[in-house]
Amino acid sequence: MHSLTKDELRELYFQYGENALRELGWIRSIRSEVLQPGVKITDEIGDVRDLDDPILNSWYVCPQCSRAFHHSAIVMKPPALTLEHVPPESVGGNTLVLTCKECNEKAGTRLDSQIATVQRIRDLLTARRSSSRRKRPPVSGQFFIDGHPYDADIESGDGSNRVYLNLPVVPGTPDYDRVSRYLESEAPKEFRFEIRLDVDFNAERVGWLRAGYLAAFAFFGYRYIAHPDLKLVRRQIAQHSSAVIPHFSAINPSGAPNENRIWWVDVPHFPMSLVIQMGWRLVF
Repeated sequence: MHSLTKDELRELYFQYGENALRELGWIRSIRSEVLQPGVKITDEIGDVRDLDDPILNSWYVCPQCSRAFHHSAIVMKPPALTLEHVPPESVGGNTLVLTCKECNEKAGTRLDSQIATVQRIRDLLTARRSSSRRKRPPVSGQFFIDGHPYDADIESGDGSNRVYLNLPVVPGTPDYDRVSRYLESEAPKEFRFEIRLDVDFNAERVGWLRAGYLAAFAFFGYRYIAHPDLKLVRRQIAQHSSAVIPHFSAINPSGAPNENRIWWVDVPHFPMSLVIQMGWRLVF
């Protein structure tokens, strides 16, 4: 089975968006807002097109910032429209939609990174192997033996965790003797491990809200996200440190890593009637 290249995926998602805009009758209004009479635009092959040229009917609107992009945005180097993983790739997500490069990069820095950090902690506590295709770095911290700290890294696995200690290597020193006695003893071992992680839980929650919003866009399109109530969601995503929406997420402890679902709820009314599950996270 042929796997689509990134360029082919960008073209495919662009066409989905363009067709949806055309069905809604928005192409003409986009042209009138973006392009003024007499303005010319350079397309992907370098030809200058007049406003009346059919190629200027080809547009895509970023679902997050609502800016319109011409078809040339997916073929320029680097592309101005980028493939977006939903949920983030760090937690096993797949490419699902296009967002503009600016929105994608801001989310990766501010939101997706916090999702990845919290997921590393969950994997550690449950001894579960990462669902991401990328190997995650170990969690750093301190391993205490008889009250003495030693730098260590811990990796999660299939039902167990592996601890790598940065041990003293000079025989005869107090640290070396202490660690040797601990490792060689057959008595039950007690230990304490402190994790060093800087987590912004507000940004992590908003990151999941953004992933749910993009999943809803992928399934229900522009008509869904154009509803006035969804402006609050976009404001919350843009202002992740503020409580624009007081409550929008919950935790499902039994959720499997790759269990992704969308529920349509009759009450309350559309559009505040979706519950989106992505693994152990629920957003609504």
